[in-house]
Amino acid sequence: MVKDNKFSFLSGKDKVIIYWNNKEVKTIKGDDAEKFLMNISDMNDKQAQLYMAKLTGNFKRGNETRRKN
Repeated sequence: MVKDNKFSFLSGKDKVIIYWNNKEVKTIKGDDAEKFLMNISDMNDKQAQLYMAKLTGNFKRGNETRRKN
């Protein structure tokens, strides 16, 4: 479950970029971008966070942790 508002997105001409902690994690283009914007407009913040987490990959198995240098 996504606890904080770590996801955000920017929409541009025919594409949507999804960010996690201000880092770009996924770009959606064309019809998928339009569908994303239509779906997310009807969601509250908690639902939108979960929706973006599901779209960007598997965020419940630890792959969202920071890399060690």
